[in-house]
Amino acid sequence: MFRTALRNVLAHKARLLMTVLAVMLGVAFVSGTLVFTDTLGNAFRNQSAKSYDNVAVSIETYAGDDEKTPGIDDATLEKIRGLDGVASATGRVDGFAGVADPDGKLIGNGWSNTGANFAPGKDGKDAQYTFVEGSGPAKNGSVALDKDTASKGKYKVGDPVRVATNGPVKEYTLSGIFTTEDGAVNA
Repeated sequence: MFRTALRNVLAHKARLLMTVLAVMLGVAFVSGTLVFTDTLGNAFRNQSAKSYDNVAVSIETYAGDDEKTPGIDDATLEKIRGLDGVASATGRVDGFAGVADPDGKLIGNGWSNTGANFAPGKDGKDAQYTFVEGSGPAKNGSVALDKDTASKGKYKVGDPVRVATNGPVKEYTLSGIFTTEDGAVNA
């Protein structure tokens, strides 16, 4: 019986080779899929962990399309800061923020462009944003951009930058360029 099976295999070498190749490709695709999904999952977990690094409590409100829905106002934030055991409390606003290049073309995908506010602590720094040039916005009319967006728009500190949010397009002065791993900031 063994000799008959061996003769059959030797008579159909191409069939054997294709079967071995099919099994190898199947194992390679399954292994590749498992590695890819694990890598992607780890990236999302790390991103979430870094976005909330040093955060013990997070309170969120969503206004949606109804801008009359109240968020957390400054008075409430001050009350939270005054509570026993609270080391610091920061307000955060994020949402759509489209940045135009000097020719007026939108940088990024458009629908997924987001931005967030700069909320420095007592030391004047925000742990989520590491500035490589300039500094964080310290007055009205100034804005900071992430390194990728500034590079795509060929912006330098001091340049005028046009930004569209949920209202009209406004022009700001670029105060700084930063790096971040904050998922709320992208272009």
